[in-house]
Amino acid sequence: MAAFPFSSFRRTQAIFEVRFDEAYLVWDRSGVVWRNVGRNFKNLKSQSASPNQVTFMGDDRFVMAVTLDRASITDHRPQGGIDGTIEPLAMFVRTVIEDLDVTVLTRVGNRYLYSIECKSLEEARRKAQAAVPLAVPKKKLFSIDPARIAPSFKIEGDDGELGYIAQIYPREQRIGFSPPPDAAAVGLEKVENISSELMFDIDFFTKKPLPVSGFDAKSWLQAWHKTITREADVFFALAEGHQ
Repeated sequence: MAAFPFSSFRRTQAIFEVRFDEAYLVWDRSGVVWRNVGRNFKNLKSQSASPNQVTFMGDDRFVMAVTLDRASITDHRPQGGIDGTIEPLAMFVRTVIEDLDVTVLTRVGNRYLYSIECKSLEEARRKAQAAVPLAVPKKKLFSIDPARIAPSFKIEGDDGELGYIAQIYPREQRIGFSPPPDAAAVGLEKVENISSELMFDIDFFTKKPLPVSGFDAKSWLQAWHKTITREADVFFALAEGHQ
């Protein structure tokens, strides 16, 4: 068994994106799109708006964007059952396709990020070394004997129609908030949060244009997620050097 089987990872982010030829109807129908999308959320807040891009947040969890040639939705808290992620992702893409009269998708992509939380970046690096032992040099390399090693493992593959990129790597994220000077009067202070993780990052995508007449967003998302749960441990075994 791999040092870190798939069951030890937590789903932390899910992204669904479709691309298409420039849909100029977005200039006229963006309000219709967001009205229809908003019916599926308890609250929908505008984050930014310009002639060529509109971004909204749904239920303080889903970030959605529509531009002239693509639409994307990210679930930043994809915990619990997978249906709680798949249903909103599929609904959003289906709504955009219908409201903007998109007939052909030039690319469809679905990406999932899974993580194991670590106490520090150094711990994340140690876990990466255990997950990818063959990627750790046993002696000085490029005239450097490093004090820290952060190995990663990546496989890219496609069959001409569908492709994937699967990766394992350590990651440190810094998220900060700096309030304006006058905010001190109401008790707001500068905040910085640092998180360290061992990441499993898997991205599926199409390689050829796809007519929307043969595309069902929910079915695609379900199929890709099923593939991940079935094959992830095979990928981890390869990362450890087991065939």
